Amino acid sequence: MAKRKKNANVDPDAPPVPQWTPSTEDVEWQDWMKSGIWASEDLCAYGKALKNPFKLPVPFFSAPDRARLSKSAAKALDDVIAIFEQRLAQSHDAPKISDLLKETKKKEYLANTKSEEYRIFLTWELTDSRRPQGPRKDFYPIHELIDQSKFELLIDWHMPEAAFKAFRAHVSRYPGCDAKNIVLTDEEKKQRGDTSKNKSTVTHVVVSAEAVEAFREGRENQLSVDAKTAIRF
Repeated sequence: MAKRKKNANVDPDAPPVPQWTPSTEDVEWQDWMKSGIWASEDLCAYGKALKNPFKLPVPFFSAPDRARLSKSAAKALDDVIAIFEQRLAQSHDAPKISDLLKETKKKEYLANTKSEEYRIFLTWELTDSRRPQGPRKDFYPIHELIDQSKFELLIDWHMPEAAFKAFRAHVSRYPGCDAKNIVLTDEEKKQRGDTSKNKSTVTHVVVSAEAVEAFREGRENQLSVDAKTAIRF
């Protein structure tokens, strides 16, 4: 068998990528913390229908702190957050979360949600005869169920990748909202007069009526003790 060629782009002298090793010996450590900060009680609380609009207490997506961004990336982040929040402030006809979902998921969402309430997770139970403790409840974040055609252009200038990650984390604080980067083709770059050889992107967002209300109300849930403990790890 022929030997596999080494990746020419890998620096042989680069230090190994740091690996996160949880403090499993700590008395407060629990296995569910490997996959996130939400305990089952938190997920049940956030996953069921919620009567009052609120912003998530922490971003759904991880991202670098603003203080760790370069000067240009930090400025780009501040600029795009201001534009996004202006859209929230001025929006009068944003669709409800249910109208942003893929058609099959919209039916499921409406069947399990009262008209005056909304969800940020869809839940279902998985049964397994090998589980003596009973069915397991799984949670599907709403942002993963959104119809991609519902996204709209927010900015038509390139935002550094680190700044975008921080921006998407900020956007995810609002129920039903998400952001995505669209990579421009060579032809699109040419039409815009972009002569750089690097990747260029524009940023799209999706905004829900529930997010608009949450922004205007300014309400924010406090982190649970479990979530604060998970963040510590």
